[in-house]
Amino acid sequence: MMEEEKDFFISYTKADREWAEWIAYQLEEKGYRCIIDTWDFLPGSNFMREMDKASNQTKHTIAVLSPDSLNAPYPQLEWDIALAQDPKGEKRKLIPVRIRECNPSGILALKVYIDLVNLRENLAHEKLLQGVRSERLKPSGPPKFPEHYPSFPGPANILIASLGGSPVVVTAMYDLLMQKKGLMIDRVIVLYPEGEKKAYEHVRDVLTDDVRLQPEELPFKDADSWQNACIFLKKLYTWVNIYQEKGDTVYLSLAGGRKSMAALTAWVVPFFSCIKGLYHVIDEKEEHFLSSDDIDTLSSSEYLEKSRLTTDQLDQLRLVNIPFEEEQQDSRKLHEWLRSATTDDLIAKEFEEAVTLITSQVIVGEKTIPKKIEVTEQAAKQFMELLEQNPTYAQAVYEGMMQMSITATLRNQESESKSYKCKYGKSSSVILHYFTGLKVPIRLVFCTLPKDIYTIPDDEVKSVVICSLESESADGYRSLKEISQAHAFSIGERVGFNVLPPVPSPAESVLIVPLGKSPMVATQLYTLLTEQELCTIREVVLIYPQRAIEIDNAAQLIQEALLREYNVSCRLVGIPNLEDITDTDACREYQSCLEGEIDRVRQEYPDCKIDLALSGGRKGMTAMTIFAAQKKHIPYVYHTLITERLTEQIDRETTVEDLKDTHLSPQERYDRLFLRAYRAEGPNPYADFVLFRVRVFAADGW
Repeated sequence: MMEEEKDFFISYTKADREWAEWIAYQLEEKGYRCIIDTWDFLPGSNFMREMDKASNQTKHTIAVLSPDSLNAPYPQLEWDIALAQDPKGEKRKLIPVRIRECNPSGILALKVYIDLVNLRENLAHEKLLQGVRSERLKPSGPPKFPEHYPSFPGPANILIASLGGSPVVVTAMYDLLMQKKGLMIDRVIVLYPEGEKKAYEHVRDVLTDDVRLQPEELPFKDADSWQNACIFLKKLYTWVNIYQEKGDTVYLSLAGGRKSMAALTAWVVPFFSCIKGLYHVIDEKEEHFLSSDDIDTLSSSEYLEKSRLTTDQLDQLRLVNIPFEEEQQDSRKLHEWLRSATTDDLIAKEFEEAVTLITSQVIVGEKTIPKKIEVTEQAAKQFMELLEQNPTYAQAVYEGMMQMSITATLRNQESESKSYKCKYGKSSSVILHYFTGLKVPIRLVFCTLPKDIYTIPDDEVKSVVICSLESESADGYRSLKEISQAHAFSIGERVGFNVLPPVPSPAESVLIVPLGKSPMVATQLYTLLTEQELCTIREVVLIYPQRAIEIDNAAQLIQEALLREYNVSCRLVGIPNLEDITDTDACREYQSCLEGEIDRVRQEYPDCKIDLALSGGRKGMTAMTIFAAQKKHIPYVYHTLITERLTEQIDRETTVEDLKDTHLSPQERYDRLFLRAYRAEGPNPYADFVLFRVRVFAADGW
């Protein structure tokens, strides 16, 4: 059967491969069908036969013109075939695309070519698509005044922005950097969570004629767990690393996305010298950043007015240049060590250091997207029992589960036990294995879904299921067959790894919280740490802009509540002369104050660890908190979230004004602050509150 004719065969020489693949990708994104050797010629096939086949089974051959291709012998062959099939050029069998300065000669000199030389990428994209269409190329509107742009590919300015529900934040950031900072942004990478595609489409509608956009949809709604934080950082790290290697300049935006994403965005800054700016934008009047749902309700005229801000409206925003120490942005040796570090290298560290190093290796390692880790009910119960009986062993198990999210760790382990096939449900089965890479006499029984890891490629593995924790007895370990036939064994009911509590440190701690307008943040974190992680907190430190009356009142309210309810000392560290953290100098002053308090706590409480909070203040404060933690070698910081079910209610009931309402009794006030008013039914009374650790790794190591 004759194969269906495709649209374009991309013909190029080796030196122009990057351009050829870019051209093929742009065309296929618009629905055209292409043949390009790097994608379509399979290993073992006859190269010359495939070239001849491609020339004859496509409507057009695209000749990528450059000094290299004009002087190379092989591309000439398929060009000659195309010219012979259409000597008069009536079918446009050969379409030249000039990507570098060169002068075609002979019959090629008579061909009209698509010229992409000295064009910015978005213009090159449009000109390519216009050129391949069989229609007149008159523009729909008046041509723009001629401008000169740097050649693409080549050094460029890249803006990477995370996006939540408000698309206007991203477009405003782009316009502010272009108009107020005088930057020429060539490409915008938009990282948006699952469910926010509509918001991205609004960004695309507004900016598509101005700049080349690259969407990156994230496979989660928020970076609210260890795994999701790793995935977000992996995506961000990969993008920045690509542009670092190309010699481009990168600017990062904290505005627009979730607060957890803002904190994680700051995480990568010390690792890359190509990052030249970290920005946040604040709408002090809170009237310009409409959500995508709000934008959908606008009329056509209102949409044009509010979907992109005018120059006057941009003047009402505050663009914050978040400071960072550029001299620390050289960590090539660290990257190399993390990528080559073995399991033994990682687990030889102390627990918190080991977990942080594992996290960092997941992020910087090549092709290491963490898989979902699930835990059966039996394994979760065994872990909780181990946590109570032997925290040291529980630490090793926790580390092991994190490492198992990387399939290479499972593939490379030397297992002393054979696999065992057992039934799963009515008609399915799984292959059980032992994970033997722990530094304690415990083995983890696991399987992978939807199929066994040793029979499918890595990208087809969706989750790793921890089925059982097996301790060594006098007779050794049970066989996998014995384990699978035990009454309690089942893989039907599972929970995510993030549900398991981190192993608490036996050391007492001092809790440091950057405080904004919500007093609930500090008391929520205190409650979750003491109730869920069983921490003993000796002192709570609140750091905040002292001139902000509402925040100062919130700090005093927390101080009183902690003393009366738990007899815990609360130190108020107001930063004089600051009303908000909304400019570069304020950011520096906040970080300096935070680092000073970390030093003080370490001196006054030498036996205590420091629990540092991300939640509470401006996004700029979260960035400075990350930088301070990296500089002071604090291995993790805490972030807290509230589920959607309670967000509006808690926001409404825990403002300083509501908490000080005279109709509210002291007990009702404390019940709200310490979450007792929001307990959920079931085994976990704090099911509506999320607490997780954001791992912090310093660019200069430990």
